[in-house]
Amino acid sequence: MDKNISNYFSSHSYELMSKMQRLDYLIGREHWLSVGNYKEELLRSLLRNLLPKRYEVSTGFILSLNENGEQIKSKQQDIIVWDSNDFSAIFRDGDFVIIPPEACRTVIEVKSTLTRRTLKKALSSSDDLHKFMKTPGLYQFKISKYIFSFGSELNFPVGYFTSLCDFYDNDVDGQLSASQRQECTRQFWPSTENGENFTIDGILSLNDGVILRDIAIDSNETIRFVFKSF
Repeated sequence: MDKNISNYFSSHSYELMSKMQRLDYLIGREHWLSVGNYKEELLRSLLRNLLPKRYEVSTGFILSLNENGEQIKSKQQDIIVWDSNDFSAIFRDGDFVIIPPEACRTVIEVKSTLTRRTLKKALSSSDDLHKFMKTPGLYQFKISKYIFSFGSELNFPVGYFTSLCDFYDNDVDGQLSASQRQECTRQFWPSTENGENFTIDGILSLNDGVILRDIAIDSNETIRFVFKSF
């Protein structure tokens, strides 16, 4: 990438850092939890300026029916990037929306500070979206899932990788097991992109860097999720 272009995109992260530092100077970091909505709006505003106009950046819920005709809804999403050009919201009031899953392109969970506990909670929240894979007639849509943090107590990248391994390698009640993820991925990938929905797509830390997910197939045709740091 041309250095000037790279510097241009880097300037957006510096802009976010600068605004957070000003807030830190005025009220102190111990009060950051009370300004969570402000931090989410900072990121929403940045995304609105960067994304094509067909995509809206909102907060709210995803709502649909499962294969049994029962209503299912997501947890409230901090940031929803959705296609308002081809789809209408089921409900909207300002920046708050309720949308069908086929309209959603990306969800982002925003954290003030990443710890092992908050990262695990965010990963569990992303797993909740797998239920929309069973929405009748929806076999070609993908919801990308990211976590964004303004700060982190985890060592980069080892602390991130350790937390991801602890989460995805352990079978815990209420959590998708490794075998379930494998089964879901085999069912949908690579003929469709849906298999990619069963792990987080990326973690972005303003202070540290980026963790991105990839998919690899070994010699035994076993699908493995690979995380890389940048």
